[in-house]
Amino acid sequence: LLALHTAPYKPLDVLLSYSHLTLQNSAFAAYAPRLRERARVGQLLTASPLNMGLLTPTPPQWHPAPPELKDLVKKAAEAVDGWDGGLVNIAVGYGYRTAAELGVPMVAGLSYPREVHESIRAWRDTKESQEKKEKRIAQEEKAIGIFDGYQGWSWASPPDNLL
Repeated sequence: LLALHTAPYKPLDVLLSYSHLTLQNSAFAAYAPRLRERARVGQLLTASPLNMGLLTPTPPQWHPAPPELKDLVKKAAEAVDGWDGGLVNIAVGYGYRTAAELGVPMVAGLSYPREVHESIRAWRDTKESQEKKEKRIAQEEKAIGIFDGYQGWSWASPPDNLL
């Protein structure tokens, strides 16, 4: 909205939001309609359904999440352990499903052919029967519930030490 009301008074062409449409932080879903309607952003995109690796079995050491949140990721992984592909598959599928519901593309960073195949499997799973969709959503809700105290938590970007 700020861009629209600041010279040269034109809406943004594209806005990419990363790590804000995940099992742990779904703030983008709340803001997407406002960004479209009030700020008139031409194209919205969401990225990083794994929250910059946080929702993987081995989150990167540099990730800014506090230790308590990293512990909750382990609990969420244990809670959905019976799902083929585990928390990663649930998280990527959640990203695909919710991005599609919002009508926005989702960008996932993939490093290895195995990750490409897993991402495609997660996407296909979102297109399955109603029964499988309901089971997937139940797993998503189980993981989301574990992040209760940290649901919507994010970090400063850029961090204060770089300002």
